[in-house]
Amino acid sequence: MKKIKSIIVQDKVLICRTLLFTFIIGLIAHGYAFFNGLFSHDSLKVYPDKNEIIWHISLGRFLQEPYRICRGELAAPWLIGLMSLLWISVTAYLIIKLLKIKTVIMQFATCGILAVNLTTISINATYMFYIDIFMFALLMAVLAVFFVEKVKFGIFWGAIFICISMGLYQSFFAVAVTLFIMLSIDHIVRGDSTKNVIKSGAYEVGSLLLGGILYMVLLRIVLKYTNVDLSNGYNGIANVVSGKITVDSIPKLIVSTYTYYLNFLFKPNGYGGKGIVIINMLCVILLIGSFIQLVYKNKVGKVNIAIGCFLLLLFPFASNLTYFISQGMVHMLMVYSWFLIYPFALFLIERQSYAKLLEKYQVPLKVFSCMLVGIMVWNGVIYANGAYLKKTLEEKSTLSVATRVLERIEATDGYVAGETPVAFVGNINDSVLSVTREGFERYTDTYSIGMTYNYGITYGIGMAEKYFSVQLGYPINFVNQEEIGSLSQSDEVITMPCFPEVGSVKFVGNVLVVKFSQG
Repeated sequence: MKKIKSIIVQDKVLICRTLLFTFIIGLIAHGYAFFNGLFSHDSLKVYPDKNEIIWHISLGRFLQEPYRICRGELAAPWLIGLMSLLWISVTAYLIIKLLKIKTVIMQFATCGILAVNLTTISINATYMFYIDIFMFALLMAVLAVFFVEKVKFGIFWGAIFICISMGLYQSFFAVAVTLFIMLSIDHIVRGDSTKNVIKSGAYEVGSLLLGGILYMVLLRIVLKYTNVDLSNGYNGIANVVSGKITVDSIPKLIVSTYTYYLNFLFKPNGYGGKGIVIINMLCVILLIGSFIQLVYKNKVGKVNIAIGCFLLLLFPFASNLTYFISQGMVHMLMVYSWFLIYPFALFLIERQSYAKLLEKYQVPLKVFSCMLVGIMVWNGVIYANGAYLKKTLEEKSTLSVATRVLERIEATDGYVAGETPVAFVGNINDSVLSVTREGFERYTDTYSIGMTYNYGITYGIGMAEKYFSVQLGYPINFVNQEEIGSLSQSDEVITMPCFPEVGSVKFVGNVLVVKFSQG
């Protein structure tokens, strides 16, 4: 611990610099969301009720509630936003130290890509009450790597931090794995002996295994204490630990793990068009070229070259490890590790400062690489602010429709606020009122989780209940989903017109039905 303290004391300037860089870039990208509180979809739940806490425990995220108790249970956007940037700042500092990135412009680019990428944007746009939790999980994963690399008996400290990270959000385990691979490659290009490379790799794997075991032990204890079962539904960890990955399925799953990640990098999508694809290709070329040059310069042995090539091939798999473990059940909140490819390229390029082969090209090469990453960050800034504008428009549209629905409900004879059973049949996003806004087409892409809707009220009656009770402060006695299913199959409801047509709000038996769409 004394070593850690001395490192921090020596790095006061770097710490301040990463804080400044991260907060400047982070506020430019995400400030609108932090100041305006864009509640829609899952973020309508601004306060975790008992059922949600149980649900998170069933998903294996048993440390989320203790964290929320410490930071405050309410999803306060400004506080959550500042805390998330703080955790990203510390993470950036640790990664810069681990990768030994000394050039200021490269440090700036690293802070930028860690603060602004599709994962952070997706969380802030739709799941803001999670952003600081996720970024703390990220910090714990990176801190695990830092302790393993820098501290005596760090393998045990690393295991503890891995456990904490997984107890908050399991997917950041892939960040630790990816960083370990990057550092192993660093050992190789520096010319370390095969013995040292294998020894450090064994420590890294050992820490990951110990962390995973510790996590599973604590999870079992929490499940037994709370009398909660592991979820086998959407995002359920039971699907991961059930042993459904068979020997026969592994080859196909490995291929799809690679292709899913590579498709994101090298095929135009909503987040990055053809220009970003070209930048990604150039980053990969620079990364591989830097590896080859460093191997040549440091006269790396054949065994280490073979290990290094294997690790390079393993890098995309490690970056998308969550995809493999979950058998393809991933979304953008789970793939923060994808974006470590950019700091990876930057640190290998900087290593060439010590090489003579292309010495005269070092400065322009560094500037060029930082420009590439800078364009990536700027693309993220544009995408983020567009996403938050979309959420603002969704919020206004939802408020407009909700108040019109309330007016019709209250105008219905026999309705008593808070007492009359009410059923919303269909989905407002499938109604005739739902129109995709021109200019926001890039946010309907496959990778844009939570941003494909036109209204803030999305799936299930639970979201509608949260909107009316929390956002509007209006008491509605909603019937459960099972009863809604039964009503939607009745002839009387099937023949009803859809809102806002006359007859779209009426009593069916003792239940006041509001029909938005068929089905």
